Amino acid sequence: MDLSRYEDDGSRDDVLSISEVLGLLEDDHPSIEHIVVDIPEYTVPRDALLGKDEFERLGRALAKNTNLSTVCLRCAEGYYDIEFDRLFVLRLLQLMNKNRHICHFELHGLEELVDEAFYILDPFLKYNDNLLSFDGSSNDISATDMNILLFSLTRRKSPLRTLLLDHCGIGLEELIEMIKLLKERPEMTPKNISLAFNNIGDKGCFYISEMLIDPNIHVEKLKLTSNSIGKQGLQFIAAALSVRSSPLERLDIGSNFMTDEDLEAFMGIFSTTPALIPKKLSFNHNRIGVDGMTVLSIVLASRHTPLEMLHLDRNNFGLDGLRVFLEVFSAKPNLMPKILNLSENNFDVEWYIALSEMMQNEHCSLEELHIYDLRLDEDTVSHVVASLKNNKRLTNLDISIKNTSNSVWDQISQLLCDTTSIAATYASNHTLLKFGESESENEPFEVGTYLTMNENPNKLSVARVKVINSHFAYNFRLEQFRGMKPALLAAVFEFCEKAFEDHEDFRAETYDFDYPEPYFGGPRYNKLTINYLIVKNFDSIFDFVRPKNRKRRWSDV
Repeated sequence: MDLSRYEDDGSRDDVLSISEVLGLLEDDHPSIEHIVVDIPEYTVPRDALLGKDEFERLGRALAKNTNLSTVCLRCAEGYYDIEFDRLFVLRLLQLMNKNRHICHFELHGLEELVDEAFYILDPFLKYNDNLLSFDGSSNDISATDMNILLFSLTRRKSPLRTLLLDHCGIGLEELIEMIKLLKERPEMTPKNISLAFNNIGDKGCFYISEMLIDPNIHVEKLKLTSNSIGKQGLQFIAAALSVRSSPLERLDIGSNFMTDEDLEAFMGIFSTTPALIPKKLSFNHNRIGVDGMTVLSIVLASRHTPLEMLHLDRNNFGLDGLRVFLEVFSAKPNLMPKILNLSENNFDVEWYIALSEMMQNEHCSLEELHIYDLRLDEDTVSHVVASLKNNKRLTNLDISIKNTSNSVWDQISQLLCDTTSIAATYASNHTLLKFGESESENEPFEVGTYLTMNENPNKLSVARVKVINSHFAYNFRLEQFRGMKPALLAAVFEFCEKAFEDHEDFRAETYDFDYPEPYFGGPRYNKLTINYLIVKNFDSIFDFVRPKNRKRRWSDV
């Protein structure tokens, strides 16, 4: 819930008034679990916002509410020029100290009030055992502020799960203060730390490496995006990671102007310990070229298990770099990263053709491919269909589907459910769960339906549902059974009969055979319904399949 969006002007019936929202908070209503409080720019007239009494009501409601799990306080630039706003922010934080149920707390844009705010929040951060994450991003944090914050966080009974301090102007002095307090009580170090968009630099990486190498500090995810980290800083990080007892879950070092030489220095340290490479790596928005891709792919292919994720979006390696990458993994397709992001690299159909052969390999471990700057059109759809037709692993293809024509969608629909025959439907793609970066206005309903069907982990059940909806739902087309041997025909019906055992939507107790209940755009069928169709059409079906001069027997069907 965003309080900045609720205005009591009576213009909309579905929008609650400020008084109604405050009433729900005061009543501890279970429907409100998340709340965002925006302090807007100083140019917004204050008489259009909450009054003093309402501010007080809001603070007291937040203090005693037991259902709120997330609270976010965002202050726009220049808000502190107004004395009323300054007093309100501090009063609100003071009242919130009493709440011990909030799990996620965000505090943004405090500017010169940071030190006072952190002092006030000390009891809340220390004694709220339910607090899992603290997001203090977009605050100008000094070394003193860092000392106040980390002192509170390291005096808790249990560590935070996540600490986010992005866009906080953190330099070497502030980082040293942070590491010093964490090393005093290493068991209180958050599992996930984000220091993105600061100014840590190479020297700061030395202190981070000391934290990573400490056996009592168990950081799992570290985000150092856009921190002016060069070759030396990357070597500090890699050297620390290469001697840990277990790999990081995730490391983000994108937007650091990383060159081939920098990447070679980083990956080279892992040449003898590839198993300790972080499971998820993000090198996005750097300057990685062909040479960097060569070293990267060789080291990754020397692992025993594939990376969980590799982000290489917005780099300079081009089609030649991709071909080098794929050539290395062609010998070990089972080590391809499970999630691969190659977006914003001027991706075109030639790139996809290069990837298609790898994706058709039954041993390829790729599960998600992000290439959202490649447009799905008449030129690319045939290659997309070919790469996914027999693919049993890829669940997400992130590709641009804006302004896609109906003829292209028809081919995607046929990929997901080929209705030309029962065998073709059975052999369709039952693995893909997401297609495209967002919903398209002309996306056919059946494409979304088939993707929803594919969410069932029992792929045999998915095949049954598609067969029933495609070949039994609208009419019982006898011609599709022509030429089937009795044993095969029996197997087809047995296959369809089992659908009711795998999906609750096939367990209805009553049936109207003339007007069955719709299911995914067609009637709902279960074992009784299928048997009814078999009996009803027995003579006609048997005429298609029985051998000459042989009596009919139920066992034939």
